[in-house]
Amino acid sequence: MDFIKHLGLLALGSRLRRLSDRIMASGADIYRGDELDFEPRWFPLYRLVDERGPQTVGGAAQALGMTHAAVSQTVRAMAGRGILSAEKDARDERRRVLSLTARGRELLPKLQPLWDDIQAAVRDIASHCGADVLAVLDGMEHALQESDLAQRTADHGRRRQRDSVAIEPFSPDPEFRDAFRDLNVEWLEKYFRVEPVDHEVLDDPDRIIIEPGGEILFARVDAHLVGTCALQRTEPGVYELTKMAVTEAYQGRQIGKALMRAALDRARGLHAKRVFLVTNSGLTPAVTLYRRVGFKVVRAGPHPKYERGDLTMEMLM
Repeated sequence: MDFIKHLGLLALGSRLRRLSDRIMASGADIYRGDELDFEPRWFPLYRLVDERGPQTVGGAAQALGMTHAAVSQTVRAMAGRGILSAEKDARDERRRVLSLTARGRELLPKLQPLWDDIQAAVRDIASHCGADVLAVLDGMEHALQESDLAQRTADHGRRRQRDSVAIEPFSPDPEFRDAFRDLNVEWLEKYFRVEPVDHEVLDDPDRIIIEPGGEILFARVDAHLVGTCALQRTEPGVYELTKMAVTEAYQGRQIGKALMRAALDRARGLHAKRVFLVTNSGLTPAVTLYRRVGFKVVRAGPHPKYERGDLTMEMLM
């Protein structure tokens, strides 16, 4: 069993590298068989300088889609075999200009017919794929230019984390009451202190939030309640978004954003005209989230309800 094949797309890079190594090894055998002092990895740079004339190292790197270091390494190897020269640019001594030497040019008539044969052989191999290999490679390279593998992996990770979060409403079950209190006490004690107004809400959420027409939402991951937030009705059509908390072990997984969006959707369902919140300017990640979903600062400075509050933000629905 070929284990690399078994790993599928997860081992695509390894499989392409294995294929490349096999092709390069065969290419080396071909050149040696014709007693040509040439290496397969030199081919792109050799053809570039032959077809387009003298090149700077930076220009060659850009044309070939290679790093400056990789081109410089190839230049050193080719120069060491007398195939390529690298002279200082007369207009800018910091740059080197690459050109074929007389020996390098003498190789071309011997290399060209061999390249024609190699190309025909590669075409034979590619015909077994049932697809236009070059078009497939073009598509993959274009996709990586739009968004590289690291970015795409991060995007999928965030999507997976978001999809693993279930938003649930408040229930009289003690699990929900305890989680509402514990999640909020955790962050309040870490950054500030639990104020009397907090104790009032956390000790009796039914009377303070639910009965006057508000809502409490929770984020559940697997069996754990890991986040919460509340909509507290302050007057007809107006709600305070309050008591938002995500336990530290689950932060960075877009749970706060999921709670925020769910709370705003619920506010619309309650026909809210305005939703406001009170926060602290030092809580940069939270303030950034609020801005991103559409809250705007309407008041800065000490707040009469919360000692920690120095920013009031609102969203018109």
